[in-house]
Amino acid sequence: MTIAITNEFEYKTALKRLSDIMYAELGTPEGDEVESLIDQLIAYEKPFEPALPDPIGMIKCALENKNWSINDL
Repeated sequence: MTIAITNEFEYKTALKRLSDIMYAELGTPEGDEVESLIDQLIAYEKPFEPALPDPIGMIKCALENKNWSINDL
């Protein structure tokens, strides 16, 4: 059973534990723990990832700012 990481202290503790057992063999209890910690860390970090901008929207905005049309490209 895994417990979700819910705060910065738990996050840093999980990172430290992962650092300690990073090279454990898969299929061992510690190897399973590595996989679980990675999943938990990714889930905790996900809301903090910046949203990627829409590339088409960025191009359209740049064109508008320069008063260019598509044909000017």
